[in-house]
Formats: sequence, structure tokens, C-alpha cells
Amino acid sequence: FRDRNYWVSNVGIFAQGFALTGIMIPVMFFLQLVGGMSPTRSALMMVPMALVSGFLAPIIGRLADRVHPRSIIATAMLLNGIALCLMAVINRPATPVWQLLIPTILMGIAGAGIWAPLGATATRNLAWHQAGAGAGVYNTTRVVGSVLGSAGIGALMQALLRREFPGFDMRAAQAHGHGAAGLPSQMHQGFSLAMGHSIFLAAGVVFAAAAVSLFLVPMKTPAGAPPAGVGGDV
Repeated sequence: FRDRNYWVSNVGIFAQGFALTGIMIPVMFFLQLVGGMSPTRSALMMVPMALVSGFLAPIIGRLADRVHPRSIIATAMLLNGIALCLMAVINRPATPVWQLLIPTILMGIAGAGIWAPLGATATRNLAWHQAGAGAGVYNTTRVVGSVLGSAGIGALMQALLRREFPGFDMRAAQAHGHGAAGLPSQMHQGFSLAMGHSIFLAAGVVFAAAAVSLFLVPMKTPAGAPPAGVGGDV
């Protein structure tokens, strides 16, 4: 952790795990209990994020070795936070499905600039005998972020629901089955607000990580390798 890029990358992957895993709870509840979608269809709403991220990953990967890591990672983190805020705002009963896909696509673009560049930046400057331990701690940090994100956003979601509907029991609502039939229509607006506002917690964590990522420094060139842009493909 004395290596600056390593601890900054750990902050970044913690935030990414916190946000991406945590928002699945309110988003899935919203799509099923308010949007009337089946569990399968609501899960498919996340597919554009994966497709866009997979398409852009090799492009960003080639770029990552040629530019300052914070240029990619900080920008991607900022875009991710904006996408989360947009998701929090438009998760409303009257929002068309195509509009709900916009933040997931933006998150896919951001993900391409976060996952691989952050992982490469984390261990690039470590000594070879520390790389394995460094990668293990780095992945543990991601899992811890995912666990805390699920717990934190879930707790906030329940608190917001109790504020909107005193005495509300999520388990009782789910017991009626998935879809709009499981939640009275008069509760849709308040339920949507609670789900959307809980996503702001994830956005706040990601924005904080974006600010921390500005502390990243240029990665070292491996011994025997030419500087970026010298020799090989340009």
C-alpha cells in the first residue's frame, strides 16, 4: 500500500464493486414490482451494459498503455457517477423502457474504462514477488465493496420505504408474486422514489472514488520495454 497507484486503485475497485452490486437490489425491485417485468426480463435490462463494455474493452485496453491512467479512470468514474444519478432520477413509473436503458449503456461505457485499466494500474508498479499478493488483496477489496454496497444500499432502501410507507414490509409485497400485481398501483410512485433515491448512495461513493483517482501517477515502463509510442504499433 506504499505504492500510490495500488491504494488508489483499491479505492476505485471498492467503489465500483459497491455501486455495481448494490444498485442491483433497487433496480430489480423497481423493474419487477413497478415495471411489471418478470425476473428474467428485468435481468436482461442489464445486458446492454455488458455488451457495450465488452465491445469497448479492447479499444480502451490499447489506449491504457499510452496515456496517463487517471485520464481514463477518473473520466470513466465520473461518467459512471453521472449514469447512476440519471438512473436514480428516471426510475419512475411513467418512464419508457428505452429511457431506462440509457444509464445502463452509459455504465457499460464507463465500465470499459474502469475494470481493466484499474486492474492493470493496481499491480503494474509492484515488485514481481508482490504481484500475486497484491492481486489477491485487490480482488478482496472488490468483494468487500460489493458486500458493503449491497448491505448499505439495502438498508437505505428499507429506511426510505419506511419513510414513504410506514409499516411497509418488503417480504409481504414479494409474497404476492413478482410484477405489478405484487404492489398496489397507488404505491408505485412512492416505491419508485425510494428505489431511485437509494441509488444516490452508490453515485456518491463513485464520485468520491473519481476524485481519489486524480492521485494516480504514470505507470512505470517494464524493464527492457520501449516507452509508449516508441517502436511497435503507434
